[in-house]
Amino acid sequence: MKKLILAWIFVLALGLEAKAANWEYFYHNDDRTCYYDTTAVTPKGEGIVAVEVQTDWAPKAIDLFEDKNLSYTRAILEIDCQNRSYRQLLSTSYRKDGEVSSVSDKVSEWISIPGKSLIDSLKNQICR
Repeated sequence: MKKLILAWIFVLALGLEAKAANWEYFYHNDDRTCYYDTTAVTPKGEGIVAVEVQTDWAPKAIDLFEDKNLSYTRAILEIDCQNRSYRQLLSTSYRKDGEVSSVSDKVSEWISIPGKSLIDSLKNQICR
């Protein structure tokens, strides 16, 4: 029975395409450094692009959070390249030990992208 289960796991694994993340830097200030996964940039049609973003929090910024062991946050965003707006689809924050600190799956409203902002830097990278 064990061999049968292992064989099925092997067959299933062959059918799955594993993509390693390729984190590319796009923003930095005193509070955070931000990257996006170039393998997770996905056109959604009508000028909208989905992207996964990672924010590494600086010690200075962690003082602003309830969880003092916070390390980084990953978020899935949609950017409307034509209308210069974005929204967050999912956000997960992680502690220094790798455990999940918090998850938000509430989809935000579309927000206008201010010039020379963190999101503007990201938009300029992925909306080409």
